[in-house]
Amino acid sequence: MLLLRVVARSCAGLGEENTVKKAAECVAKNLQAEAYPRQIICYTPMGNPVKVMATDADHEAFLLKMNPQPTEQAPC
Repeated sequence: MLLLRVVARSCAGLGEENTVKKAAECVAKNLQAEAYPRQIICYTPMGNPVKVMATDADHEAFLLKMNPQPTEQAPC
């Protein structure tokens, strides 16, 4: 409960009207953004999708950078 209060306070802008709905949306976004491990889709050199677990945001960025979706299907 304390975590929700801290996040809700950080979501409330100075001079901005803080409604319950706005605060709830902001809290949900923050909690969802921090939900790791997260499952992402990487691609093999042949272009096949593979589900991989990312442990944090840096790991997710690295996996997506090193295993992007191919623009063309590789020849067999």
